[in-house]
Amino acid sequence: ELTPHLDDNLARFKHPKDLVIVDELPRNAGGKVVKPKLRDAYGSKDAGLAD
Repeated sequence: ELTPHLDDNLARFKHPKDLVIVDELPRNAGGKVVKPKLRDAYGSKDAGLAD
């Protein structure tokens, strides 16, 4: 369901390499998504890139 939507709305080079579907995103007391917790749980956005 998500892949056809991406095909219709994003250029191919902008498609994510991986999609991870989760039930709930970790949020702080202010309701913002805690990105470091996501990276720890599912991998860094820079994983696999050379320095």
